[in-house]
Amino acid sequence: MRWVRTKARAGSAGRLALLWLAGMDLRVTLLALPPLLPLVSADLGLDRAAVGALTNLPVLLLGLASVLGSAIIGRLGASRALLVGLVTVALAGALRGAGADTAVLFAMTFAMGVGIAVLQPALPTLVRQWLPGAVGPATALYGNGLLVGEALAASITLPAVLPHTGSWEASLAVWSAPVALAAGLAAWVTRRAEPPPLAGRGEAGAAPAEDGTPRPAGPPAPAQATTSWPDLGDSRVWKLGLVQGGASAAYFATNTFLPGYLHALGSPGLVSPTLAALNVSQLPASILLLLLSRRLVGPRWPLLGLGGILLVASVGLLAAPPPVLLAPVVAIGFSSSLLLLLTLALAPVWAGREEVARLSAGMFSVGYTLAFALPVLGGVASDVSGSLTMTLVPALVGAVLVGVSALTLGAGGPLRG
Repeated sequence: MRWVRTKARAGSAGRLALLWLAGMDLRVTLLALPPLLPLVSADLGLDRAAVGALTNLPVLLLGLASVLGSAIIGRLGASRALLVGLVTVALAGALRGAGADTAVLFAMTFAMGVGIAVLQPALPTLVRQWLPGAVGPATALYGNGLLVGEALAASITLPAVLPHTGSWEASLAVWSAPVALAAGLAAWVTRRAEPPPLAGRGEAGAAPAEDGTPRPAGPPAPAQATTSWPDLGDSRVWKLGLVQGGASAAYFATNTFLPGYLHALGSPGLVSPTLAALNVSQLPASILLLLLSRRLVGPRWPLLGLGGILLVASVGLLAAPPPVLLAPVVAIGFSSSLLLLLTLALAPVWAGREEVARLSAGMFSVGYTLAFALPVLGGVASDVSGSLTMTLVPALVGAVLVGVSALTLGAGGPLRG
């Protein structure tokens, strides 16, 4: 019996470690590229259009390829889908610089984006399966990994990784190491924990309970569904997707266009501190959700309150002079990240065990497509009008979408007041 309990504790620790690492791997390879873009562009002769496509392609894929992730979960199960996604991200992320070739860079970036899109719906599904009584804290755990991955890749690639590797190609490959580590851990957890999804199990194949102890023998379990395509007719998909997409659009637009905006205002020295503030201010959001998940996951008021903060901060971003821009940037970083984490937690709370992947994938499809489209439209509007301010308007539009969608979620939806 002691051996069973020890094994159960080891399995639980492995799952928690995997959730955090996989959360980190959602962003770490993605955010390692922007700091290296000047070197990549100089080596490969990329023009601005190519650079824009390269940086925004993964964001678009996070939306479009999430349906593929949901289908893979339906066929293989969430643990195996997670393993497939991690292996894809590790290999493609490392091979982006192979041969210093533009075609290889774009092809491997595409494959890496598909792998990340597979990971996205797998994580909420595993949270629902492994920790059904602690969805909020578990979401905060892998959300913290996600935010740490963003901060690490964005902040230490140039000062710490590049000097040791000597090239942008090797620097990109280095960031595949934590993804490979997570893939190894996922293979171990998958071998221990998840039976084949399509095989019914009788007495001899009874699956262990959540804590790892043997489950009493019983009738064969029903086979898992073989498809898990998102239901775009589900209103929750659109409402959650607009909240997540509005928050993500505000973050991506600020992260992408703020440097050029500050340069145009004659304050290039503020670029590094404001970008650092935008990304570091996201980390407290995961800690807050971990401590107050029971209060924050479910009621409508956190979404409305954060939408209000995002709206005020977006107006401040457009109206404030450069010396005081740090305050709205911090507010955008914090509010957008907590909104993302809350929507990640709401999907497994609202959906049944077999529906989490469908709802999560649908939400990501809507949300990240919006997060891709709004900044692009802001850039187009800026080019047409000649006003650099238009590049930051998507943050304001995203904040409005968050507030309106939060109100509709409360109207006949599962949110409390």
